[in-house]
Parts: sequence; C-alpha cells; structure tokens
Amino acid sequence: MQNHYFSKLRVNLSNLESFFIGRNSLQLFLILIPIVALIQFSLLNIILKYGFTADEWLLLFDFNTIGSSGDFLERVFAIFRAKGIYTSYQVLYIGILAGLFKDNYQAYQLTNIIFKILAILSLFPLIAVVFKRRLLAFLTTIFYALSYSSTGALQFVVKGSDYLAIFFMNIYLLTHYYSLKKKSKSFLFFTAIMLFLSFMFSPIRIYPLLFFVVIFEVFVWTRAKGFLGLWSAFFRLAVILSPFIMLMLLLPKATGSYLEGPLVIYKLLTYGNYQLLLSPFAGLGYTFLTNDYWPLFGQIILDSFKEYFFFLLRGPIIFYSALTVLIGFLITKRPIFFILGVILANVIFEITCYFLINNVRLSSGPNIKGFYLTTIYAIFFGFFCLSIGFASLIVWLKHKQNILLLSLLAGPFFSSIFLWGTWLIIGDSLTFKEGIHWYLIIPPIGSSLFLASLMVLGFDRIKKVTNSYLKWVLITFLFLTLLPMYQMGSKEISTTFSYLLSIGYGASDQELMKGQVEGFIKEPFEGKPALFYLDTSENNSVDPLFYPVTLISGFDKKMHFRNWDIVKGCIGLILDKTILEKSMVMEEGVKGFKVRSLCIEDNFFTSNDEIFYKLENFYALKFIGKDVSDNTKRVLDDLKY
Repeated sequence: MQNHYFSKLRVNLSNLESFFIGRNSLQLFLILIPIVALIQFSLLNIILKYGFTADEWLLLFDFNTIGSSGDFLERVFAIFRAKGIYTSYQVLYIGILAGLFKDNYQAYQLTNIIFKILAILSLFPLIAVVFKRRLLAFLTTIFYALSYSSTGALQFVVKGSDYLAIFFMNIYLLTHYYSLKKKSKSFLFFTAIMLFLSFMFSPIRIYPLLFFVVIFEVFVWTRAKGFLGLWSAFFRLAVILSPFIMLMLLLPKATGSYLEGPLVIYKLLTYGNYQLLLSPFAGLGYTFLTNDYWPLFGQIILDSFKEYFFFLLRGPIIFYSALTVLIGFLITKRPIFFILGVILANVIFEITCYFLINNVRLSSGPNIKGFYLTTIYAIFFGFFCLSIGFASLIVWLKHKQNILLLSLLAGPFFSSIFLWGTWLIIGDSLTFKEGIHWYLIIPPIGSSLFLASLMVLGFDRIKKVTNSYLKWVLITFLFLTLLPMYQMGSKEISTTFSYLLSIGYGASDQELMKGQVEGFIKEPFEGKPALFYLDTSENNSVDPLFYPVTLISGFDKKMHFRNWDIVKGCIGLILDKTILEKSMVMEEGVKGFKVRSLCIEDNFFTSNDEIFYKLENFYALKFIGKDVSDNTKRVLDDLKY
C-alpha cells in the first residue's frame, strides 16, 4: 500500500514537471536565473556591509540560553514553548546561521540574498502555469526582482527567512492549483507540507495566506456546486490545514498571541481613527512608486475641503483620468464605460479620504493615532490599481477571452490579501511612509503581476502593427521601460540602506566599537559581576548623526558572549545617570551599586536578580559618534565615590 502511494506520488511529480516546464519554458527559466542573480547582486551589494541589528543579538541570546541543556529537538520545543510561534522561527534561524558563520557577517547577508533569489525565481513556474503566458511569467519575475519593496526584510538578518517562506508559498500555490486541475488527492499532502513550511518560516507574513486558501476553496465550491463539490472543498481544506490544527492543539499558548489584534483595531476605530482604514491602500501604492515621485501630483492641502478639492483637480484627477484612458484603450475596443467607471470610483474615493483623514487629524490623546501626510499619494495610487483590476474583471466577464484581464485583478487582489490580513492584527502600528518596509516584501508580487500584465497587453497590441520597422521600435521602447524601474529601485535601496549604515548598522563600525568596549575591561568577568553605565548624552551633537543602537540596545546580553559562546555571571546595565545615582548603596562598609541584572548560572539558567557591584566591577563608558572612551574615574568623582 505504501509502495503504491509513493509510486503514485512519483508519477504526479513527473506530470508536474511536464505541466509547468515545457521545453520552451525551461529554456526561458534557465535564462532568467543569471538575469535575476545579476539584478539582485547589483542592487543589493550595499547589504553585504551590514552587521547585526539589536534584534539579532537578543534572539541569539535566547537561542543559546533556552533549552540549551538538551539535544536540538528538545531545544526547538523549549524555544517554541518559551517564545511562541511568532518569534521562535527567528530565534532558530539566527541560531543556526550563527553556528555556521560566527562573525562572518557577509555570509549572513549572502545567505539571505540567495534565499531572495530563490523566492523570485519560484514565481516563474507559478505564473506560467496559472495564466498560461510565459512572457507574463518572465516579466512578473523581472519586476519582482527589480522591486525595492521586496528588500525590506534585508534590514534584519533574522527576517531573511521571509524569503524562504515566499519560496515555499509559491510552491504551495503551484501544487494546490495542480492538485485541483488534475484532481489529485494524493498530491494534497505535499501541498499541505509546502503551506506549513511557508508558514513556519514566517508566520506573521504568511498567515493571511490561510484566509486566501479558504476563499479560494469557497470559490472552487461555488463553481462545482452541490453536495459533492462541498464535500471535496471540505476534504481539501481538512488535509491542507491539518498541520495547523495539530500545531494549535500541541502548542495552544504559542499560537494565539496576535488574536487580540482585531479587537485593538475595533477600539481605535470607535475613537474615530478612520484614517487607519487607508493604510493597506498606502502599502499597495508604495510598491509602485517612491516618495521621490509624489510631488508631481501637486501639494496636498487639508485645511479646507475647497482647497483639498482644488488639489485633486490640479493633480490626482488629471493624472489618474489620463492613465485610465490609456489603459482603457489598451484593454478593450469600447472603453467608454470602463473609463467613466474607474474615474468616478477614484474621485469618490479621493473625496471620501478627506473626511476619513480629517476626522481626528487635529486631535490628540492616548487613543488617537497619527497620520503621515505624504501617504495620501500612495493611498490614491493603491486604490487606483485596485479599481483598474475590478473594472478589468467586469470587462472579462462579458467575453471571458483574455486571461490577462484576470491577472490585472489577481495582482492587486493578492497584494491586498496580505496587506489587509496584516492590518487586521497590527493595524494600530502598521503605517507606511516609504517604499521599503519588512511588511511589504510579499505585496510586490501582486504589483509585479499587475505591471507585467499591462506590459504584455501592450506587447499584444504592438504585434498587430503591420509595419515591421515600427513594430520593433515600439517593442524595443516598451521593454526599455524596465530601465527606469531599475534606476528607481537602485536609488531607493541605496538611499535607505546607506542611511542605516551611516547611523551604526555597518559590520565594520560595530566591530570597531565592540573592540573599544572590550579593551576597557580589566579582566575576563566569567563568573564575576560587571556593571556598565553607558553615557550617550553628547551623541546627538555629532554631525552626521551616528547612534550605535545596535550596540547599546541589549548591551547586557551582548556582553555575555565571548567568541560566540555564552559566558556565565551577572551583567548590569544603566543608561540613565539618575538611575545610577539611585542605585548607590553601602553594604558591610563597602561602597557600590545595587542593580537588577541579567545573570546566567549553571545549565544556562537566566535570572534577573538584584546584584551588589563593588567599584572595581563598575565601568562607565562614554559614546560620542563611533568613539568609546573610559569615563569611569570621572563618573565616580561626580558621584563622590
């Protein structure tokens, strides 16, 4: 029976290979590999200069202390129980990489870039199979490779697992589609594994996909209808979601930490924070254009409705109307209703935004959330793309011929599922003010499909031109539009990551400062207490600003590492001089400080006890830019110690 199952699975795998990799598709895919790799390494070479953020050190500390006395599997379960599903994957990810690379920071970044390349390339077979257009699949893959928004996870080493999640997500979508088309029940188990792996590599990013699975199966059932169709949909859902059900039963406390999110959003909306409803639209808009281009739409004025309406007339209404006309003639031979419908929907939405934004804009209080004015442009663009998608669906329903009209909706709709799904659980803090953000790495997939669909529609129109010379000129011009996309992405990536490097995220700067700190330590303090007072009061006076948050945040945890191994003992940390003064005590005639400290004992048991520190175990360090100086004597003199 078991042999029969595996032989059947091998047949399915063989069929799957021929299903999405025909000879021409395989050749195109092989061409894509060096192109995508070249784009990524040319855009992301700046990432190779990165070190660790504060998050990496904190999570690496957890990996080395939680369940460290057992074997690897025991440690995994201990970490899941202690940190929950939404943090454990990052603890394990950084722990495994640190075991391989130690202080070779470039290797961490290279690993994440390679995972990103895999995620990008996995798009090609998915789009080729679902929409039956190799050119659409090729261009979607290229657009996603060019996307600046897709680089957001690279701001943190631990978020590199998000790209593995995207890779397995695309494989899941492909196999789910295949199992439906071929009515293969045995392949559903493989589908379930792919979805579960995707979720486990990045639960907070992928969980909206679970809603998509349910919506998709409901859609399939409405097409099949009847009890048999309902039973088939229920069976598929039961198989695909079975790993998640088991996980919730085994670790109920580890899987429900974000369940209060919708309630938080509801409460904020009852206080009038209606502007929060616009955040997902802003996220979608930012995957298309950066802040550099929004001034072309005119200056936003919200002081009165009259001035706001004139702003719309001078900028957004003109721009989106012209773009609608162009797309309308690209999509259909009779675009009048398409054009009028899209323009009307956008004008109504833009007017509605004024009232949603202004409801609490000038108010203040603990229950009032702020609003970034510049996001209005991105909100308009996001809604515009969705309106084009739904209008294209209406056109497709009349004739059901050109599948590209469906892809125009599928792209923004796919992006919106992840944006709204994420907003539902963290909408109180999900605000977008620029194009690179770790919550924007999946939505660009939909944006890339949308742009690729428009380009293929244009390509199909150009093919009908009878003049061969003119045809090739137009095709060349069409594909040359990829160059501005590359330049826009390159500039945004360079600007964002150069800024982060300049304020303390570079590996060389971190190692330089770490070396200075360790140089002031009198002796190895394994088993001995050490108290650190870090003075950053003069750091804001440095020009350009350099604040080593990656070193200061979680400093006590970092100091427990020696040669990437955990050192036992107690380490105290004080960042405020007032707190330092309050900690001054005398015990048994000995002056010192009593501070709640991070202690590691036998079997790496951690505690947060109050520890008495003698003066010889006290270190006062002053941070000014990239320079660290020993300020111990001066601080003790000021304290009259």
